Amino acid sequence: MKRAVVPLSLFVLGCITGWQANDWLSIDDCLDAGGAWNYERELCDLE
Repeated sequence: MKRAVVPLSLFVLGCITGWQANDWLSIDDCLDAGGAWNYERELCDLE
């Protein structure tokens, strides 16, 4: 049982990190395109 704790913990940590990186990349793509990120709606405003 103890041998499964480390790999499972690393998997969960990797999923959380990937989720956060996806949000960061969405904001970065929006800003690179010349838009403004709307944090309330979590959308890119391209005007």
